[in-house]
Amino acid sequence: MEKFTKEEKELLEKNPNIQAVLSNQVLYSNEFKERATEEYKNGKSASQIFLEAKIPTEIISKQTDYASKIISKWRNINRQNIGIHY
Repeated sequence: MEKFTKEEKELLEKNPNIQAVLSNQVLYSNEFKERATEEYKNGKSASQIFLEAKIPTEIISKQTDYASKIISKWRNINRQNIGIHY
């Protein structure tokens, strides 16, 4: 993954759904993870969830299915760690 530019990092850091932005990684808030996985479970598309949260996935990843992959990852973690909700 490429490093974020200063401008990209500043833009991402302004989003309340993002906890932190490292040089090449985004850490999401637990609240967003919980809401996103719940909305996905209820039938909303991953791309729609990220779009509504104003998270510019095109800055974060070149993969067109980034939102879907990250929500799937959170759901798998949640299944493996009963009692921890992401």
